[in-house]
Amino acid sequence: MAPTIFVVDLSFRHAVYTVLGSALVVHWIFKRFEPQHVAAHAILLLGVPAFLTVLLLTHFPPLPAALVSFSTFWCTLLASVALYRLSPWHPLARYPGPMMHKLSKVYLAWISRGGRRHVYTQELHRQYGDIIRVGPNEVSVNMASAVHPLMGTSGLQKGPQWGARAATQAVPPLIAIGDPNQLPRSGRGDGGALGGQRMILVVR
Repeated sequence: MAPTIFVVDLSFRHAVYTVLGSALVVHWIFKRFEPQHVAAHAILLLGVPAFLTVLLLTHFPPLPAALVSFSTFWCTLLASVALYRLSPWHPLARYPGPMMHKLSKVYLAWISRGGRRHVYTQELHRQYGDIIRVGPNEVSVNMASAVHPLMGTSGLQKGPQWGARAATQAVPPLIAIGDPNQLPRSGRGDGGALGGQRMILVVR
């Protein structure tokens, strides 16, 4: 018995509009909820356009339908993300910086590979000022007066990049803990990270 393929009979225009709208919804989900798990990314970026391929099966064979669905979905998603990051409605829109950094951190990551990020960032500060945008959701602050308000005990929480740096470690180091409520517990008792450090200092 031949396998049955589920087909939705939509006009080509309505099928494409559905793919376009789904890509915009996925962008909103990423912006609103910022999912961190790989499974969530796979479902949103691969599962959604794969499911939408069904809408195009009345107009194309399976493989071309998948190509149209995935290419339309991803191009719309990338265009929506790029336009939002460059728009005046982005929360960091008022901070100056190179356009490529507003779109992506790929170039900054490439600079970091050579250990020259601090030099490059210093040059950007000389060009744009004390507060510059160095990523879609990241700014660099070159002000001594901002150290305590931002990094003190009552300052901002660490961003997700710190958790990513310690993703392969069973016990994250103190510098990677973003929740301030976990810091006191990490230093209590003989088994805590700070407890071991105190013992080393005493011995020395």
